[in-house]
Amino acid sequence: MKAKLVALGGVIMAAGAMLFLYVSMQPVTPECVGNCGIADSGGNLYLTSMLPIVIVTLGGWMMALGIRRK
Repeated sequence: MKAKLVALGGVIMAAGAMLFLYVSMQPVTPECVGNCGIADSGGNLYLTSMLPIVIVTLGGWMMALGIRRK
């Protein structure tokens, strides 16, 4: 169980990092209305700042729990 928690936490952290890289490469111009990928019509990339940080934090907590288990 310990190894599974650590592995799952690592996968979640990697997914958060890949989401951050994907979203940060999207165009941020106000002209792309409805065609900006994950960005909204104003070019505001909310997911760049919040969602990947939350995902990586959850993965880190899961890894820490797996490492601390006896």
